[in-house]
Amino acid sequence: MPCRRLPARSGSVAIQLRLRDTIEIIDRAIPWAGSELAAYAWYRSKSLRSLGDAAAEELVRLGHGEKVRANLGRIAVGGFA
Repeated sequence: MPCRRLPARSGSVAIQLRLRDTIEIIDRAIPWAGSELAAYAWYRSKSLRSLGDAAAEELVRLGHGEKVRANLGRIAVGGFA
């Protein structure tokens, strides 16, 4: 089977920024989620009340990864989300 190539847009700056946000957010969630898989499930499905009930994945897709990281930062220091 021939090797499939990624679309040209996968190298775009916007895509790379979203990938970076995704990885950073999941990495921050692993310690309290318990595993990479659990952190990924949280990232994709858990509604974040303080961020308009959207999941982290949706917020990153809309370009709001920094808001999710800031929210996780507040939680990490004992604040409320």
